[in-house]
Amino acid sequence: MKKTKSIIKICLIIVVISALGLVFYNNFIKAPYRPIKYFKTIKYEGSNFNYDNVSKYDGKIIKNYEDYKDFEKAYNIKTNLITEDFNKNNYVIVFAVNDYCGGSINGIRDVKTHDKDIEIDIGYNGSCGPCAPEYYLYIIPIEKDKIKDNTTVSYKYTVENKYHCNPEVAYKPIIYLYPTQKTTVTVELLNKENLTTTYPKYKDKWTVVAYPNGNLIDTKTNRSLYGLYWEGKNYESIMQDEGFVIKGTDTISFLEESLNKLGLTEREANEFIIYWLPKLEQNKYNYIHFSSIETMNKIMPLNVNPKPDTVIRVLMEYKPLEKPIKIKKQHLKTPQRKGFTLVEWGGTEIN
Repeated sequence: MKKTKSIIKICLIIVVISALGLVFYNNFIKAPYRPIKYFKTIKYEGSNFNYDNVSKYDGKIIKNYEDYKDFEKAYNIKTNLITEDFNKNNYVIVFAVNDYCGGSINGIRDVKTHDKDIEIDIGYNGSCGPCAPEYYLYIIPIEKDKIKDNTTVSYKYTVENKYHCNPEVAYKPIIYLYPTQKTTVTVELLNKENLTTTYPKYKDKWTVVAYPNGNLIDTKTNRSLYGLYWEGKNYESIMQDEGFVIKGTDTISFLEESLNKLGLTEREANEFIIYWLPKLEQNKYNYIHFSSIETMNKIMPLNVNPKPDTVIRVLMEYKPLEKPIKIKKQHLKTPQRKGFTLVEWGGTEIN
């Protein structure tokens, strides 16, 4: 009997030690960066959304409680941070941007502090189809001794799933309208037989009330919109004799520079990058070519009334590569945005 009790005690001790070891492994070795304070998801609310308010605080390092209270007031939130929390830590404000039709944010995977940089790794599940972005708000504590006056904050998005889009669909144009004054605008897609999905639902035309800041009101539903979305059957896209070969890790800097040259605003470029970054960044290299407006007019001619003074249509074609190839560099022309301006961006993978 005593021998049996001893064996039971030894087994219990082994179980307890194993359980404690598993907890330690999961929380301190295997698990991603954990001391994250998550508070709120801020959805795009059409004419009520304040993009400038997001850009004001995104990536900002808050070093004292008084500034943090101003931040809480700006977003009408209440957290459990108190003055004493700032004795040891500063706090980094992160708006993880997610296009909820094109994927989903899984959370913060890791936070790395370097000599002059804080790098935040955001987990992302990719899918297909763009729509209005959501901004996931995180407040991340960083020890004070790791923050310097010139410390910068950068993000990267790590795709945590493997996904494939329908190769028969060209992904995915968004149309923005910027009249010089409040205007009722109709937009017709003239190759509607090639449409696969639209939002708002397209029949013969879209009719919206457009404002100079880009906000739209659907006259049928009275809903606020930030753009008009369509996707269509793919056309026969092939690699051209010019373009760009870009490392997946260099995607952000390349797109920021290129989209600026192509005439997109920072907000439009931001929404382009939100959608395409997870698809491009996961590849070792990408061949990228921007089609001409003449090509876009053949794929999907538009009839817009009143007629815009400026039309910018950006279509990116890309093909993943295992290793770089030599290609003639494409020259990008910068259009002038004058008067009533229509902007459209989209893209497709070359199969």
